[in-house]
Amino acid sequence: MLSLPDSSINSIIEKIKKMNTLLKQPVRNPHRAFNEFPHDLMTGVSSRKNNKLTTSSAESFQENFFQLSVDNLTKDYREKDPQDLMREGEMLALKLFHKAAERVPAYKDFLQKNSIDHRLIRTIDDFKRVPIIDKKNYLRAYSLKELCWDGKIDNLYVLSSSSGSTGEPFMWPRGEEQELEGGLNFELIFKEIFEAHKYKTLYIVCFAMGTWISGPFVLACAEYLNRKGYPVLTVTPGLDTSVTYSLFKNLADQFDQIVISGYPPYIKDILDGGKANGINWKKYKIKFLFAAEGFSEKWRKYVLEQVGAKNHLTASVNIYGSADAAILAYETPVATAIRQAIAVNSKYLQTFFGDSRTPTLAQYDPRLKYFENVEGKLIFTTRSGLPLVRYSIGDNGGLFAFQEMETKLSTVTKKSLADIMKTNSCSDKLWKLPFVYLFGRADFTVSLYGLLIYPEHIKYGLESKKLQKYLTGKFTMSIEFSESQDPYLLIRVEMAEGVKASSTLVRTIEKEIINGLEEVNSEYNRLLDSVGKRACPVIELYEHGNVEYFRKGAKQKWTLKQ
Repeated sequence: MLSLPDSSINSIIEKIKKMNTLLKQPVRNPHRAFNEFPHDLMTGVSSRKNNKLTTSSAESFQENFFQLSVDNLTKDYREKDPQDLMREGEMLALKLFHKAAERVPAYKDFLQKNSIDHRLIRTIDDFKRVPIIDKKNYLRAYSLKELCWDGKIDNLYVLSSSSGSTGEPFMWPRGEEQELEGGLNFELIFKEIFEAHKYKTLYIVCFAMGTWISGPFVLACAEYLNRKGYPVLTVTPGLDTSVTYSLFKNLADQFDQIVISGYPPYIKDILDGGKANGINWKKYKIKFLFAAEGFSEKWRKYVLEQVGAKNHLTASVNIYGSADAAILAYETPVATAIRQAIAVNSKYLQTFFGDSRTPTLAQYDPRLKYFENVEGKLIFTTRSGLPLVRYSIGDNGGLFAFQEMETKLSTVTKKSLADIMKTNSCSDKLWKLPFVYLFGRADFTVSLYGLLIYPEHIKYGLESKKLQKYLTGKFTMSIEFSESQDPYLLIRVEMAEGVKASSTLVRTIEKEIINGLEEVNSEYNRLLDSVGKRACPVIELYEHGNVEYFRKGAKQKWTLKQ
């Protein structure tokens, strides 16, 4: 195992000593009432006058961030009429639209080509008639400079690459405003959910630190958090598990809690390999910050049980983010509580989402990201590094207003949201924000005899308790053809470290996947009755770390297409 040099460890220890004194000081949070901050963050307004935010320089913008109290925001989230928040979001989306129409060369040209006079767009209903943009009709149709405010890239200083999971990667620029917004979201997560203002926190970033957005962006967000006075020390081992284990063993005992962030399959790899590296996870107070991948509640339960987490509503947060616009939304204790209440019954899922799959469920502030649902596609409007107005990211999903979700939950489960939160000791975290749910993208499916099979369907079976210790959770699926040209579903599965392939394991995996498909996909039952064994998956087992099908630490490519 790789050991860190003594000089590196000593340097980190010195920082920890400074944090011990920092913890005794109040967080630099003067509780000023900058309730307009989220509004102006979206529209680029940045300095303060008479305790209000007005247009000025980046320096004033940053100053206001450090003076902002998230207590005012969370008070809004708990007490403000949810409809008022939505109306404010609508107003700001319109305001951004008009600014982009006047100041972004590409968008001005796009509207002209589509015969849209922005001066005639006065209401949110008018706004819904504005053409939707996407990578093909907008982003790749113009130069990077043309997509920026006033045709200038001067105020943007970081470029991040999209994953390219559905094609050629796109380079996304961002400036300080986007990172400050990320810092604000991080403060809400770390203070209100992880209680990092109370505990010395070691934050371990296990995202790649290259051109992808995840690693560099969460590092920048954590830096703003630390500069605001929170006792959080960040280390960035990235995708090197040996360094992660070394850092953990040398530092964990000196902190009150540890937050580990990374792609869900990679975090499971770390936990499963920890025991062999002499780590007793349950000895520590560990929380998780996930991103980029959805997962089931069975998977969450498995992971949280490995570390002995007591409150499953506050021990993990999954971020809905993208290179396009960084943090779009994130799980809150409210969203997690609802997801756990309805994931137990496929009929509940059908009632809520019109699908038996369990989607990612998150909440968002409509004043930062304004979402719309257009024919089952999520589109959003946000300032971002490049202003994006009615932008289709390609994700399938939908939206719920807070009141709509609250009513539906009590009708379907016969439980009130307030009671569920009280039972989980989270009454103070009942945020009345709207919800966004995400299934992913339709092009991640495969079609077997006309039946669409989603990655979530396969995950459901592989996350069976019988299989957890034998598999990493990573797989790829594809449709192949036999010698007689009959199609079949091939699933390549990665085994956990040290596990050997066997016919028994293959049969168990096949059985659990079929059971899962029968439970969550009613059409599969009919297909099984119709074509018999030809509907059964073919399982191929691969050793841990196989690089051909399983990309270490990156987004897993769940579907292979010919």
